[in-house]
Amino acid sequence: MAKGKNIVSLLLIFFFLLTAACGCREQGVEPHREDGTAIVDYTYFRVGLMEDIAFLDPIGVTTYGELTVARTLYETLFIIEPDTERLIPLLVEHWEVSPDRQIYTFRLRKDIKFHSGRDLTAEDVKFSWQRVVAYGSPDDLAGKFMLIGGARDYAEGRTNQIAGIQVIDPHTLQVSLTQPSGQFLWALAHPGAAIVDMQVVQLVGDQYGKPGTYQSPAVVLAGTGPFSIVEWIGGYQVTLQAFEQYHGETAQIDRLEFSQYPDLDALLMDFQAEYLDLVIAPGLVEEAQVAEDRVLSLPGTEFYYLGMNPKIKPFDDPQVRKAVGFSLDRVFLAEHNRGVPWEGLLPPSLLGNSSLPAGYRYDSPEVRDLLQNEEGEKVLEEPLTLTVPEGEEWASLAGQVQSQLENAGFHVNLEILPSAQYQQAVKNGQAGFFLTKWQYKLPAPEFFLESRFASWGTANWSGFAHPVVDDRLLFIQNIAESERERLAGLLEIEELVQEEAVMITLFAVKRCILVQENVQGLELLPLGLVAWEKCFR
Repeated sequence: MAKGKNIVSLLLIFFFLLTAACGCREQGVEPHREDGTAIVDYTYFRVGLMEDIAFLDPIGVTTYGELTVARTLYETLFIIEPDTERLIPLLVEHWEVSPDRQIYTFRLRKDIKFHSGRDLTAEDVKFSWQRVVAYGSPDDLAGKFMLIGGARDYAEGRTNQIAGIQVIDPHTLQVSLTQPSGQFLWALAHPGAAIVDMQVVQLVGDQYGKPGTYQSPAVVLAGTGPFSIVEWIGGYQVTLQAFEQYHGETAQIDRLEFSQYPDLDALLMDFQAEYLDLVIAPGLVEEAQVAEDRVLSLPGTEFYYLGMNPKIKPFDDPQVRKAVGFSLDRVFLAEHNRGVPWEGLLPPSLLGNSSLPAGYRYDSPEVRDLLQNEEGEKVLEEPLTLTVPEGEEWASLAGQVQSQLENAGFHVNLEILPSAQYQQAVKNGQAGFFLTKWQYKLPAPEFFLESRFASWGTANWSGFAHPVVDDRLLFIQNIAESERERLAGLLEIEELVQEEAVMITLFAVKRCILVQENVQGLELLPLGLVAWEKCFR
């Protein structure tokens, strides 16, 4: 009987979401007067971008474009205040931390509703966080959640729930950690820790967070954010509407459209024709020819890099790894890929613009010294195999890297794999040399460093281990009492990892925002995201 009631409840929720989406889609067809002119009875805001939007489930969001849209749909228990970059509560009204920093108790707000119309409950929070552990994604968050008691047993399928997350009542939950953590609350502000409607995700199943088509757009996503989904046509457009039951400040617009463009010319053409209110574009876009006060540069928080697995020959030789670093002309790569040259490991904007350790600068004599013995003979004869995911963007950059390495004396073969196969090769430690990118999701680089370089890191697929790196990460997490101590620890880790040369950064993605003259309320959030609910014209 209970099972039957659950099915009916799920069907009613699904019907509610479909009805809401279809109703807004009908509004999207503007009514016309007899003379053919449009009658506009709602306000809208159109955004153009050239970003990839392939997944809108919090646990799978990885790109800047996906973060841009997902932030409007989903919310976390805590958020980072734009001006101070301190944690403030969003979905919680009260929380307590035990003196030993191992037990966290959260009391949820009672005025929070999902886009489905359901009230937010502690069960939804537990369900959302268990998905992070089950999928091991996002990898820079999953490691933090592995500190929860019973998380590892759950991840390995030995239990059907995480014992360390206890639902006390519909609006209270308690989290018990296996060891103290000074950064657990920060983890709860990670976009991957956003809360989804448990019943909707269970109803939709594996298709949740995936795009639809022209014939069958995706219309079912359910968070607690200021906007809800109308429709999502993969590779073309995501259309959202203001959520009428939103608990916070009401959005200034009724409808928000994100249109994806295949090239810069088409994007700028629509902007200049004033079809778009705002554009997120690569580079500084001198071609746009707009007034300086209508262009806003965004911080570079997404970067491309080369990874090397020190367990696979010839990358077990640090001389080879360092030679790769000195062989690359980052200025050339940045100029030809609308980026900013980046020699270091971490973005200066996330380190208080501290003075960073010198990276591997383009230096041909240094390469020759590293690749030759005292008699002037080559120490490396076998070719390198650079593994890259398929796609025009990757092929172009991989070709440039290949050319530069060969000019320095290496022989390089390219191995181009489908995305899923590529990810598998990297995660299984089969790819000795690979090209990839990373988007920061929190203004806290230690999450990235821990996932990649801690001996226990969930994304440390090569098994890299350095006792001092481990020690510094634990110091930052549990002992550092000031921002100065934290930054000093981060810079020390950067220097140690750079010396090992298991990761060679290439360039950061450069982006800018172009706005029409009548756009108001534009507010930037950490990592260059936009508070869309405050924009209007």
